[in-house]
Amino acid sequence: MQLQPSQTFDPEQVVHQVWQGDYPPAWRVFFGPIGGPLLYLLVTLQVLIGMAGLLLLCAGVVTAVTSFAEKSMPDALGAVLFVGVILLVPIGLIVLLQRGVRGARNRTSTKPRPVMVVMPEGVVAYRRKQTRAIFFAHIAQMQLRVKANRKTISTYTTITGANGTVSMIPSTTTVPAAPSIWLDLVFQGGQRGVWTIDNAPQDAIAQCIIETYTQYRLQAGF
Repeated sequence: MQLQPSQTFDPEQVVHQVWQGDYPPAWRVFFGPIGGPLLYLLVTLQVLIGMAGLLLLCAGVVTAVTSFAEKSMPDALGAVLFVGVILLVPIGLIVLLQRGVRGARNRTSTKPRPVMVVMPEGVVAYRRKQTRAIFFAHIAQMQLRVKANRKTISTYTTITGANGTVSMIPSTTTVPAAPSIWLDLVFQGGQRGVWTIDNAPQDAIAQCIIETYTQYRLQAGF
């Protein structure tokens, strides 16, 4: 459930004040990351291509060392030359992707930044052209909810055989991930709602909202 603006504060005005840097010291402001899906995709591709290039370089070095140990200089020089030529491909791709990253960052820098503002009277959040707000005067109960998450990490082990061949053995590991954190709300009329926390650090923002809400109720005499 999302409440309409009341006489306490105007959510749109709050967001604009924060963007302009002109807001009271009592407001706790949490900015979200500057970027978008395209920027994250380009950066991820850069990392993957860089890792592939590094693995290729390692394989070439192992092959060259093996050939040199077997006193096969032509094979060693051929391996070094081959790897050097092949590495030009990922290097060129990384340079092109870097230009795309700079362009994406320039475009996103002109867009309004995601933000969550915790005030003595309520909370305002802006994300993806949408502004939402909760007003402490309308809330009868607030409860923190945490959901544990796990993620799978894939790793590759490089093994060199007796004949000099290089192979990679994949393995996966499941490890704890950042938990999902949100607030369950019960409004004065008995209706229920959920306040999601998009910005990081989620735990610190949730704790700040609960502490501010508790202080509001104490001052209001609840």
